[in-house]
Amino acid sequence: MDNTDLISGKAPISELNDSLKLNLPIGEAHTLAGFLINRLRYIPAVGDTVQEQGHRYTVTRADARTVT
Repeated sequence: MDNTDLISGKAPISELNDSLKLNLPIGEAHTLAGFLINRLRYIPAVGDTVQEQGHRYTVTRADARTVT
């Protein structure tokens, strides 16, 4: 069974928490891209991954300035 969701980096953390029953921290970042950047401490490239609360977030699209 594939539990993969393709989510925009612009997706608000609060909406992800509500719709996907996640518990991502609110306050550090307002979007998924901001969350990833905060965790990695750099703008991630395609293929970079963050593990958080039993979930894996993998960047599938990015440019030199942001995660899309």
